[in-house]
Amino acid sequence: MQNLVNLCHLHIDDTRIREMPRGMGMLSHLQHLDFFIVGKDKENGIKELGTLSNLHGSLSIKNLENVTRSNEALKARMMDKKHINHLSLGWSNGTDFQTELDVLCKLKPHPGLESLTIRRYHGTIFPDWVGNFSYHNMTCLRLFDCNNCCVLPSLGQLPSLKELYISYLNSVKTVDAGFYNNEDCPSVTPFSSLETLEIKRMCCWELWSIPESDAFPLLKSLTIEDCPKLRGDLPNHLPALETLTITYCELLVSSLPRAPTLKRLEVEGSQVVESMIKAITSIEPTCLQHLKLSHCSSAISFPENQQIIKGNVEIDLVYMFRRSNDTDMVDWPGETVLTHESKFKFELVLNDFTGKKDMIFCGVFDGHDPLGHRLSQCIRDNLPSKLSAPIKLSQEKAMKHCHANATNGGSHSDVHVEDNQNMSFPSWEGTFMRCFSE
Repeated sequence: MQNLVNLCHLHIDDTRIREMPRGMGMLSHLQHLDFFIVGKDKENGIKELGTLSNLHGSLSIKNLENVTRSNEALKARMMDKKHINHLSLGWSNGTDFQTELDVLCKLKPHPGLESLTIRRYHGTIFPDWVGNFSYHNMTCLRLFDCNNCCVLPSLGQLPSLKELYISYLNSVKTVDAGFYNNEDCPSVTPFSSLETLEIKRMCCWELWSIPESDAFPLLKSLTIEDCPKLRGDLPNHLPALETLTITYCELLVSSLPRAPTLKRLEVEGSQVVESMIKAITSIEPTCLQHLKLSHCSSAISFPENQQIIKGNVEIDLVYMFRRSNDTDMVDWPGETVLTHESKFKFELVLNDFTGKKDMIFCGVFDGHDPLGHRLSQCIRDNLPSKLSAPIKLSQEKAMKHCHANATNGGSHSDVHVEDNQNMSFPSWEGTFMRCFSE
């Protein structure tokens, strides 16, 4: 390989290569290299990257744990690789926290970088260059599996950052003011260009401090997932927010932000679902098009005159757990009628029929009725006989669409119904509930 001195493009993405060929540094004309695996030997170590100053586009550097002395990282001359737009830095394992911090400090890329991913870094903090405002072209930043980091870097002053993804930073307990601005840029609007923010699987995250300034003015999509200890409030004013997703955050019982452009709201977990229903009642989001409520074990209630059940809003109710002595899972005001303007999906999911008292009612309603003879037959074909036998459904109307799938011996069934006629929902729900409570 080292004799191919005029080689310009080396595509190795779909290979099972475990270490780089020796003498890669001789390929000084190389413009494209999918990734570089840092070896333990001098001939395939990180210094081989030093002479590859013509690299363009994307570069992923893997197995950085093999850089055992931080001065070796300087020999990669990352600052000189001015044509690299997308950089990924990754470790596989390692226990020397200080060495990894020193290595990451010395891998500082050129300021024109557009995208940065840091994966499985074991240091306890990030170096100052991560998030520095001098990276004026950076539009996307990903921090994954950095389990020892106890504090997030200051990222709010990145002027062009549009996408931020953070997951598995399991030592972070607080996201405080330092996340938004550092001392060098106290007056900058935090995250002035950010459009997408996803924070996932932060098992120790407890507190999200919200700045008084108007942070996130352009944020369109916010996802908070699997942060079981997170308490408190969301940012209170997100003027551009269109999609809000909160899942597996049982302690995050908070109000909705002021989001006049909110179109899609997805919430999972009993406590959060209940608080969000109250919030929706109070703010009446006028642009809402899709509402999805999942994994709620207690009853929820839609108040009378609630616009989301009268207007053109698609409502999903998924995995709504109910016990036989509970009231109806979903309390619709009065005899709510689902008209052709309503968009509903209805799914019936049953698991673990050994428990006579427990059941899962999964419903989201897309279509509107009537449960005719074809639906009755689908249920009888796919559910255990002791559950399907009592089902007596009206056969006066035909259905437009019905679909049912069974998996693994009939322990799971999905039923979808569509039609354009009117139907009283309470009677529909009750028909099923009476069967499952026996």
